[in-house]
Amino acid sequence: MLTRGFATIARLRWLVLLSALGCAVALGLAAEAGNRAAMYTAVGGIIGCGGLVLLAMRYRPAALVPARDEPALIDPPAPHLVMQGVMFTLMCSVLVIGKVGAVLDREIGWPVDAVGSALVLVGVAGQWYLALGGLGLRVRPDGVVNRQLFGSLFIPWEAFAAGFPVTPAKHRLNVYYDRPELVRKRGVLVSRDTLPATVEPIRLAELIQDYVRHPERRSAIGS
Repeated sequence: MLTRGFATIARLRWLVLLSALGCAVALGLAAEAGNRAAMYTAVGGIIGCGGLVLLAMRYRPAALVPARDEPALIDPPAPHLVMQGVMFTLMCSVLVIGKVGAVLDREIGWPVDAVGSALVLVGVAGQWYLALGGLGLRVRPDGVVNRQLFGSLFIPWEAFAAGFPVTPAKHRLNVYYDRPELVRKRGVLVSRDTLPATVEPIRLAELIQDYVRHPERRSAIGS
């Protein structure tokens, strides 16, 4: 039942996040007007979302899914990232909305409130970007791409070791090369030696191994 629920959260991620935004605004305005129940509700929601994030991190879809924007197989939406987006959005009701009046009226300490609120909003925007997709693994006809927030890694099929290109580990794949000079890395915090596995690592490893050993099948990727 939990698996089905997390799959639904991932599929309806836009609706979930927009609903969280509406709740955050309503709770923040009510709390600013002196409604303590609204504040307690927001804090309880944040704590509850944190618990759901921990549970959702154990959810692993079986396989990659076809991309809409190019011929590729990509990571399916991650429910724990959606719930993190909800949690950060609810945090706005506690940390940001109550500061808006102080900033607009330039009360004592308003620059600190303005900077703090801006940082929270940037964090929320980042969480929404992660939740809505665009990052993660892409298996394409020309190779494997790992897109992360601060960098990316492109591994052409020719770069992989022919015998054992990848081996599965917990939440990741270990990568081995015959021609490491073909690998292209941009940015920071992206490893050349591992790939993230948001789906079942064993099935993902088998998929990549199959395309390394059978080049004639690569043209059908994502079709």
